[in-house]
Amino acid sequence: MRIAALSILVLLMALAWASDQKSAAAAQGARQERQARPHPVLSALPANTAHDLGPYQCTPVEGETPDQCRTVTDYSGMVYDARRHRMVVFGGGHASTNYDGLNTFDLSTLRWVEEYPPTPCSAIVRSNFDNAVGAWRGGPAKGPYPRPAARHTTDQLIILGDELIMLAGVEGNGRCSSILKYTSYDFTAPSRATHYSFQTKTWTFHPAEGGVEWPGAAYDPPSNKIILLGQQGLDIYDPVSKTKVRAINLLGPRVVKDEQGNPIQHELRYNNNLVYFPPNQKHYYFEMGTQRVYELNLDRGDFSKSTITRLDTTGSRPWAEPIGYAYDPVNRIIGGGPLRNVFFAYDPVSKSWTSQPIKGGTPGSVAFQAIDYDAVNNVFIFVTNYESGTRTWAFRYSR
Repeated sequence: MRIAALSILVLLMALAWASDQKSAAAAQGARQERQARPHPVLSALPANTAHDLGPYQCTPVEGETPDQCRTVTDYSGMVYDARRHRMVVFGGGHASTNYDGLNTFDLSTLRWVEEYPPTPCSAIVRSNFDNAVGAWRGGPAKGPYPRPAARHTTDQLIILGDELIMLAGVEGNGRCSSILKYTSYDFTAPSRATHYSFQTKTWTFHPAEGGVEWPGAAYDPPSNKIILLGQQGLDIYDPVSKTKVRAINLLGPRVVKDEQGNPIQHELRYNNNLVYFPPNQKHYYFEMGTQRVYELNLDRGDFSKSTITRLDTTGSRPWAEPIGYAYDPVNRIIGGGPLRNVFFAYDPVSKSWTSQPIKGGTPGSVAFQAIDYDAVNNVFIFVTNYESGTRTWAFRYSR
């Protein structure tokens, strides 16, 4: 009895210590977020006005043309790091660049700062590539190895606390001068759950399959899961256990419906966006080719019973061009763009679209999914496409 009581006491002490450690980590994260202060330039932005924050900056990949690293946003996204008050970019890959550095835009200094520089082309060779996880085994660049090779990340970057989670695969090499045909598939790898720790500055690779055929991805706070929705199905990724399950298969019988409840042929396709809308705890999927909106209503007790509904929306949808979206908690809309100097907003409550011509500058068009929302300054931050100068902008939306 005495031994059993002692064992229980030890167990309780261990649980209390673990709880204290978790609370301390959460408190540290909260302190980091509280330390962020509004920037005077961003906080002073008038309604529906953009401000040019300068060119996107990156270290050129040795062996590529000097400005090739700026195409890292091709078919790739940008995600907000709340604890460090910055934006984070990872992308590149097939037909763009081999830039595999982790680049960040510091919202306190309004400058681009790399976590680590890119791997040079001299190390981008078959013998150095781990095609099981899509990583370079080693290299002369400073920073962690193994590290993930450049790839189109589309809407598959998520930051949770002190981790960046990437769920995209490698579909081909970029433009090293040593590779004669840059659009060839010399380096490919299936999508795998890949995590980067901002604390230890290391990448870890996990067996779980990532996104299949470039779905949209978003974190779901009520379930603490990452939701992936695309042309193949609805998948649920657990960032703690690092496992993924398919909840709904969209390759079989028609399970997507219109608002009248009629089964329809879905058009979810690929290279699109999934955004969580906190006011109603639903997710919204934006299909680029048609700019139709699909509402994902999760059954968090049984994800297989979730529903996917194509909505009847009003107002003028964006044009069928690459575009990213992010949630604006001040205006309670999902903002997208810009496209051709016009910013678009979708209101899930009224199921309506509105658009605002941008004041204060002519940014042009967003580079694919390179947009997210700065919750401290209450502005959208985005990078424009190559044709628009590959510049960094801030924009304050107002109804």
